[in-house]
Amino acid sequence: MCYNIWLLRDDDAWDLRFRIDLATAAPEVRRFMACHVRPLAFIDGGHRIIFRPSIQSANDSKPVHQLCAYNPTTGAIEELLADGCLIAQPSENGHATTKALVYEESLVSTGRPHEDILFSSASTRALCLALQRLPAAILAKLKLVCRTWRAMIESNRFVKLHNHYARTRRSSPLRVFFPDATTEDRRMESLWHASLKLLERRVVSCKPCHGLLLATSSENNKDVLRVLSPVIDEEITLHFPSGSTTGMGYDEVTEEHVLVTLANAGHGSSAAMECHLWRLKEDMSRIVRSPFPIHVRLDLPPIYVDGKMYWMGDPPPDQDSQSSHSCHGMIMALDIHTESFEVLPVPHADDGCRMLVVELAGRLCVAHPCAHTETMTIWSKNNKPELVDNKCNDEGCEQEWTREHVIELWRWPGFSPKTAAGLIVPVEVDAMGGGQILLDTGSEVGLYDPSEQTMHTVYSLNWPHGEHTDKFVATALWEDSMVPPPPMRCEPERWYRDV
Repeated sequence: MCYNIWLLRDDDAWDLRFRIDLATAAPEVRRFMACHVRPLAFIDGGHRIIFRPSIQSANDSKPVHQLCAYNPTTGAIEELLADGCLIAQPSENGHATTKALVYEESLVSTGRPHEDILFSSASTRALCLALQRLPAAILAKLKLVCRTWRAMIESNRFVKLHNHYARTRRSSPLRVFFPDATTEDRRMESLWHASLKLLERRVVSCKPCHGLLLATSSENNKDVLRVLSPVIDEEITLHFPSGSTTGMGYDEVTEEHVLVTLANAGHGSSAAMECHLWRLKEDMSRIVRSPFPIHVRLDLPPIYVDGKMYWMGDPPPDQDSQSSHSCHGMIMALDIHTESFEVLPVPHADDGCRMLVVELAGRLCVAHPCAHTETMTIWSKNNKPELVDNKCNDEGCEQEWTREHVIELWRWPGFSPKTAAGLIVPVEVDAMGGGQILLDTGSEVGLYDPSEQTMHTVYSLNWPHGEHTDKFVATALWEDSMVPPPPMRCEPERWYRDV
């Protein structure tokens, strides 16, 4: 006679996990198994099984419902309650009045979740569908109507619905604002009359990521980053070590914001690099253990596209120096959920000018501002499921990219790579404005119209008399979002520790 334990696999097939041969088992095992035992759980990495008897043998003087751990490999059985105390007092017919269960620590509530109760009525669900179409500024005022409206508008379910609706059905043109400005100046439609903070070094314009912004500034030669939601005027401040680069992404699987920081683990140009990943719902960061496939440049933050972070980097040291891609760099991608790195090639260009990896209209793009021709060429990544190998040939690399625009920047000296102070970066494509491209130099912001080949200056530090030719300003794109920054559960200065 045998006692078999089967497990159901993910493919709906059964596996025989253990077989206990009672004919060859020890006497105490046979006596225990005769009590109609029931398996409760695997312990010790699946090497032992916890059993609970259901009845007491007529010849057994021990109390009912002792818990025992059995090792199928060695045949050893151990009473977990060796002092003889009862798990459950048996009734007169030998059956338990109370069941013995396996304890597990959990924060899952036994009742209905609060949001399920809040949205249980049909009228509340209908109100939610109507309110999610309104701007976030109006919703902030509607929270004062009553407690029920406030609870619904501040719930995670409503915030996700509103943010998804605002991002997929945007009906207004691009709006640029100064994240370092006051709350009143942030909400001004025009930038020309807003007060702003001038910076000593170039800061790339930041873009919203699923409702939140990561704004960069500098204080006392240290990088200061703020995760903010400008509409509801909430933010958290973080301090990062110098010489690092940080970007914000989003884990599509777990639905949470993530900060990714690259920094040198030591001193010198040959020092190894570390990738610190911080899920904002956690207390501190941790190091991504996957090895770096290439060396990454730390002077610009990464960009986020569809669950991955992208950096512009240098080719591997073992790549042929005569390759046409060796002087242009390569792109390193980090899958936020799996924490694995991959590499993409960049489009081919005949000069040695710098390549920039950017995100435009939700697509991975590469921009190539050329100081020799005073032009900017923009490529977009073709939608292919697989990334290519490091050593792809030129023809295969070119098939990965599509040239979208060639902008003749020499026509506007303030945006020319030869004359403009700072790096020219394409920020976004305005779908509501006929495909206009927002360009940022650090001191000027302009909208380029590809169809008319014209440039509209949105803001300039050099206008009208060039007072701030050696200064920079931080700009950001406005998004109608009610997503709040997560509450800080640790000291902002100590999240980036030696981990």
